[in-house]
Amino acid sequence: MSYARTVGEGHVRCTLVGSEGGRVEAIAFRANQTALGPALLDPARPLLHVAGSLRIDRFGGRETVRLQIDDAAAGAGAVLA
Repeated sequence: MSYARTVGEGHVRCTLVGSEGGRVEAIAFRANQTALGPALLDPARPLLHVAGSLRIDRFGGRETVRLQIDDAAAGAGAVLA
């Protein structure tokens, strides 16, 4: 992960980076109400396995692809949300 911040009412917006360097913008709605929010916002940026759905984000007259995060697990396999 290269970037993460809280937006709106407890949502977390972030940029995920894969092992090969690929990037995808992502958002986790209401993540700060669960253990998922702090995990995504952790400044140490641990390795996470993230599950979600790709969505088209239409905002400001632009269309971009964004991953809507549903859940994540630490590299060791502990479920966070």
